[in-house]
Amino acid sequence: MQSSHPVDVRIFLDEHPFSSFQWLVFALCFVVVLLNGFDTAAIGLVASSLLKEWGVEKSALGPVLSAALFGLAAGALVAGPLAGRLGRKFMLVASVLVFSIGCFGSAFSADLGQLKVLRFATGLPGC
Repeated sequence: MQSSHPVDVRIFLDEHPFSSFQWLVFALCFVVVLLNGFDTAAIGLVASSLLKEWGVEKSALGPVLSAALFGLAAGALVAGPLAGRLGRKFMLVASVLVFSIGCFGSAFSADLGQLKVLRFATGLPGC
């Protein structure tokens, strides 16, 4: 049964401090965002090694380096409506899972096409 009076969110938040569980969730989300940022920066650091190891042209790395950003844009458009339908908790867990699989798979990519797809997947939940 719902209450008939509106709740002032500012007053509610002032009267109810963060619980230890909420701080844990906050810390875990911070770590995920930190790792996502590191992953985005790390591809720039390994780019020169990819050029040497795979013998590709510099211009071929452009789509690979930007794939995560395009994934981020796509994820930003889709994540909100999906979170409304499926729930925020489910979307958060699914996003971390997709990001983890994309990062792990990127380390074992056999060619630029595979790396580009995995980098795109890595960017999807980064919104």
